[in-house]
Amino acid sequence: MNFNNYLAKYFPALELKQPLFYNWGYGIRFELGYLSVWKDENRTILNQKYFKSALYRAKTLYETIFDTNDNIIIVCQRYSDGRQKIKKRSFCYENIHTFTQIETLKIQDPYYEEGDFTTKKEHWQRKIFYTKSKYVNYENFLYRSIYYDFGYGGIDVYFIRG
Repeated sequence: MNFNNYLAKYFPALELKQPLFYNWGYGIRFELGYLSVWKDENRTILNQKYFKSALYRAKTLYETIFDTNDNIIIVCQRYSDGRQKIKKRSFCYENIHTFTQIETLKIQDPYYEEGDFTTKKEHWQRKIFYTKSKYVNYENFLYRSIYYDFGYGGIDVYFIRG
């Protein structure tokens, strides 16, 4: 089954975009970092304890949801003007050791089809990996996703039970 059909069957009307929690009628939200993000009052030094705590909490959730032999779909997507792609030497490929199938999709962002944005061709490039949880270095994905909120990373990652 291709990914769009899978989404339509099990998650009707869901759009994979941020903030995911607010883009669908169902969801559970977890606070991953209970400490202050900043180490100083000027907000110039990140608090590493925050990131360690957030990683611990994210790993606990992942390990509660996915067993090592579970089928998993990993969606990596990057917002792009068409020049930036998810390449084979990218972070996603490096942290998925074995996969049975991969799909590549380009999704036009309807936001840029309105108003003053008609000349832009903004879109998402999406790579979908079908694999088993045991073949995924999920800790690296989670760590990068936590840092992504602060301008690091550049690729959204979604784990979906397959």
